Amino acid sequence: MKIITVLIFAISFAYSEAYSQEWGMYSTDGELKIEYKKVECVDIANGIYQEKVLFRYTNLTEREIEKDILVRGTYNNKGKVYQTQPDVSFKLSLPGGKRVEGTCDEKEKALCLFSRMLDIESSQLLEFEVKLK
Repeated sequence: MKIITVLIFAISFAYSEAYSQEWGMYSTDGELKIEYKKVECVDIANGIYQEKVLFRYTNLTEREIEKDILVRGTYNNKGKVYQTQPDVSFKLSLPGGKRVEGTCDEKEKALCLFSRMLDIESSQLLEFEVKLK
């Protein structure tokens, strides 16, 4: 299993950096480029105010690729640090040169990751890792 693990977030991220509209580079294995960005996801009608990390996967080849992707977050909740356990892996199948990216409405954990609630004190994402098979 090929593992790509990179520490992305630290609590000291500045607000202006955290909400950049630009995608940041996470990693690449020569076939697949993985990018991320932190965004505010606000659903006023349902009273949901969250911050999430969205992921974008780009196929760098001219042929279709298939990858199994696991995303795991490390959180701090009032001084208690814990890791999420990855669910069943997300099967990514991308035609050559194509990409897929997460949105605020996305439920697939390989495309978005909860970071924190914006309106109440809750767990906060400290770092995450993306594993490829």
